[in-house]
Amino acid sequence: MMVYDGNPDKIVSILENIVPYKGKIYYAGVAPATSGPTLWSYDGISAGPTIYPYKINVTPWVSSELTIYNGKLYFGGGQGTTGKEPTSFDGTNFSLIYDIMPGIGLSSSPSWFTPLQSANLLFFAADSGSVSEQHRELYRYDAITPPKRITINDGSNPAGSVPQYLQSLGNFLYFTAIPSTPPESKLFRVDVAGVVTIAKGATALTYPGEKLLVGNKIYFGATEPGTGSELYSYDGDTAIRLTDIAPGPLDGIPQENAVKGAFYLRNIPALYKGLIYFCGSADGTNNQLYAYNPSDGKTKLVQTINPAGDAKVGNLYVYRNALYFTAYTPATGTELWRYNDTTCSLYADIWPGPRTGMAFHYGTSTPELPSYAAFTEFQGDLYFKAQDSLHGYELWRIKGPVTPNGVENIALSGTVSMHPNPTSADVTMDLTLQESRTLALFLYDMAGREVYASPAKAYSAGKYQMVLPMQTLSAGQYIYRLSGAGGAALATGVLIRK
Repeated sequence: MMVYDGNPDKIVSILENIVPYKGKIYYAGVAPATSGPTLWSYDGISAGPTIYPYKINVTPWVSSELTIYNGKLYFGGGQGTTGKEPTSFDGTNFSLIYDIMPGIGLSSSPSWFTPLQSANLLFFAADSGSVSEQHRELYRYDAITPPKRITINDGSNPAGSVPQYLQSLGNFLYFTAIPSTPPESKLFRVDVAGVVTIAKGATALTYPGEKLLVGNKIYFGATEPGTGSELYSYDGDTAIRLTDIAPGPLDGIPQENAVKGAFYLRNIPALYKGLIYFCGSADGTNNQLYAYNPSDGKTKLVQTINPAGDAKVGNLYVYRNALYFTAYTPATGTELWRYNDTTCSLYADIWPGPRTGMAFHYGTSTPELPSYAAFTEFQGDLYFKAQDSLHGYELWRIKGPVTPNGVENIALSGTVSMHPNPTSADVTMDLTLQESRTLALFLYDMAGREVYASPAKAYSAGKYQMVLPMQTLSAGQYIYRLSGAGGAALATGVLIRK
């Protein structure tokens, strides 16, 4: 269901990633009265979001415009006296971190904000230099001194090293950058001391994509001489090619858009029931859903979703014991699909017919398909952006727990009371139902993480009591939600643990 239409008349209002922070989700939105993207937040309960006047930088194809570091929300933003520069928000106040490119209208356009928790450092990519001679390089910030530029390119590429795909995995931060000529991106790593090096044992790889951490290894798509883009693993010392779905070289197909091989570079693999799922292609054109088994080293085609051609599989995300993703067929366009370890099926045709309802993270220049679906879990629900025949890209959600027929949106016919509140022990919910209901009770912390869930159970009309175990929880505020069949929120509220 669509949560809110922030910009009527089929105009896009939600852009890029969605981040839970202090009991809300934050994202970049566009309202009719604003000239560009600003910071928005939504608490999961209200009729609509809160819109802040602070402008926010939005870069196409970048998944990490917003991130949390040292208890604050970081992004590229500005209010007019500066361009878009590194900015923090503590839930109340905005602060300019540093004006990398001083002057009205000049912007360093920072993106890929990613913390390395093991080193307590924040990394991001930004432009610097004169307006006519800009270079995009990596920056490091320690929350005390001004951000420090880390020059990776040797000067042979006028655009700089162009760091991308920053991901904090385990004790390291990984990213891709262009060190020299020819302008091919390589895999780099930052250690716990904040030292940046090209990844040892992976120097032959080019165009490494986004990465998945499983155990002590990362998995990602990359190319090397003689192969197209395939699936690789890396343990910190050695990179190993795991698949060769499309044997042979690249055949001259651009790596950033379509490669002859197993992997579209801009798709993060997903771990589901012990297998690594990804978008693969046996002929370099028609991409489908594949899975790699780390136990036996075998790769399988999970399902040919689009027998007529390219299924454009993307946005793989595991939610409530199923794999969700976006995929294309001529009859539906790009829509939301679901895999339950047995079959793939269309979960929701948001824009019925051949038009695209779901955004997807995919190497293409087609204007209709701009970017991420931005799947984010918050208070047990799955949030993402989508469009239909009446709306541009807006905020949508799947109410958990998921049922095969989607969601139920009904009001509770009855009464609820919670006591004691505040509490230093467990909380009891007194429930009176005027009609039969299937109900489940959930509890979330203020970051949106689920800390308790009761199994769904059928109740007849009458009086009942449910207990929320809060005695072992840390002091603070928590949100409870009583859900009906299909996951519709029938009653919500705040509980305080003393």
